[in-house]
Amino acid sequence: MSRVRPSFLVALVAVVVAAVVALAASGVVARVDDARRERALAAAHAVPAPEGAVTSHNCHGDGTVACWESDQPVDDVVAALQASWERTSGRAAEQSCFATPVGRVDAEPLAARTCSLAQRFGDHAAFVFVSPRIAPATPDDDAGRPAVTGSLVQVSGD
Repeated sequence: MSRVRPSFLVALVAVVVAAVVALAASGVVARVDDARRERALAAAHAVPAPEGAVTSHNCHGDGTVACWESDQPVDDVVAALQASWERTSGRAAEQSCFATPVGRVDAEPLAARTCSLAQRFGDHAAFVFVSPRIAPATPDDDAGRPAVTGSLVQVSGD
């Protein structure tokens, strides 16, 4: 009858311990990730509606939790939302703005500002996207120009 060598037992125990540690670590990581996702969703649901805004059905996308339209310009809406969101959540919101093409006038591109706010929680975040609301050009408009008539606000969380 052969005897089990001690080096084999040591190696076997090391493999079992490594497997247990790997399973435990993945469970901890999953729980932390779930908690961060829940915090991001809670932050998204806590975004206050802009003053004077009305509920809209013009927002489309995964994770959308709110959608509003406002007669206020993008910059005013972003500034007010950032201040109130940071005050209520106690967290800073990252702001990013860029020019968005909204049409052409005499073959020249016409652009308006679009901005976003984000509060990050690890790999998850709550986002506020504020886009210009555009009225299409008509012959009666000022030289047939599309007009920015306010803002569209979309809130999402993941």
